[in-house]
Amino acid sequence: MADHPFRTLYTTDRYEFTDGRAHVIMERVAADRNGSIRTDAEVRWNEQPDAGLLKHGNLNLSADTTVTKWANACEKRIPEYDWHQALTTITYLAKERYRTGDPLIPLITIDGTEQQRWLLRPILEHGGPTVVAAPGGSAKSFLALAALATACTGRGKFLDGLNIQGSAINGAYLDWESDGRSHSNRLEALCEGAQVDYPSNLLYRREYAPFAQSAPELARQFAEQEIGMCVIDSKGAALGGAPEDAGEALAFFRAVASLRVPTLIVDHVTNEAADNPNKTQRPFGSVYNRNMARNVWTVRQGDSGDDSMTVVWKHAKSNNGPLKPNLAWSLGFDMRADEMYRTIKVKQMAARDVSMLPAETELPLHVRLSRIMSGDDYEPKTTAELLVLLPGVGVDSLRSRLSGHPDFLNVGSRGKAIWALTADRAKL
Repeated sequence: MADHPFRTLYTTDRYEFTDGRAHVIMERVAADRNGSIRTDAEVRWNEQPDAGLLKHGNLNLSADTTVTKWANACEKRIPEYDWHQALTTITYLAKERYRTGDPLIPLITIDGTEQQRWLLRPILEHGGPTVVAAPGGSAKSFLALAALATACTGRGKFLDGLNIQGSAINGAYLDWESDGRSHSNRLEALCEGAQVDYPSNLLYRREYAPFAQSAPELARQFAEQEIGMCVIDSKGAALGGAPEDAGEALAFFRAVASLRVPTLIVDHVTNEAADNPNKTQRPFGSVYNRNMARNVWTVRQGDSGDDSMTVVWKHAKSNNGPLKPNLAWSLGFDMRADEMYRTIKVKQMAARDVSMLPAETELPLHVRLSRIMSGDDYEPKTTAELLVLLPGVGVDSLRSRLSGHPDFLNVGSRGKAIWALTADRAKL
């Protein structure tokens, strides 16, 4: 097959073959459970007056009868071309490429200093994706958009503290959660706050299909439009299945790699960490959601008001070198009369100066008990019922605090302990 007439192009999940007249594209090339190699394929004809799509669908590269059917269908449209020979050659090349992969080459021939390590130092490297995992409402999408705007403008005014490496690049925001109007308003307000012109090279696409399915076409568009950075918002919504599924996570990160651009992935933290800030924050789902990332940052919210909030980013994982110091920003919001954003100003802070919202589990036990019992709808509860409302508290500690503190009163009878606030004695 060394003397075949086809020019070939191979990427992670996309193969292309053309001899100038026929053009065959194969995406999502993979072996099925039976070992057959399948692909989503399309066959096009380039010569006028009949240029255009001839056939498309799922093609079994391992089945000669299927290849023959495709050749016959194309021959009916363009009879002057030897489709049997062409598709036999192309399917053979595709199978060989899939089985052999890239050739082995001496590592010394690869220039490890050719490309800078960082795109946005210290959060986003060229060599792999960064995951930002945070509870809902912690401004992770705002800051991901600001990071992308920083790269697209080549200026650091959107996110103080990010060191842009090199000149401005084209960027893409892939959105599974919101809509273009919301992000356009946010970007306009960020530009107003940073006093920077709206970047026309920041592209947006509303997504619906699982990312692993749309990645081959995206990779083609990224190459055509010279995209240099991508934001995925958010990973959980972009998966084709459950976040806990290791196969889904691996397929997602393989698709990210196929884009061949630095990628910032917005993600959520585990339910346990979202409900209990004392717990170690991790990306939700399979352990591969953390392991496959080059860097992982987790986010915790600080003091917030009607028109402001503070957040701290903690570097939770690094594949290259030590962890970086915490990053912190304050966000100030100025709203229009229609409740859209007029201005968003982001300023860097020293992480040590951020007044963190006290975690419920960090408060003294008697304070937590008082908060529970002071609710208007509170009914006196047994020790067992209170334990359910106080995760992480042992029964002995609870009994000791209830019986040894003057704020709490046992209102039970016949030896059964039922607890309320002493101050509510007159109500009981």
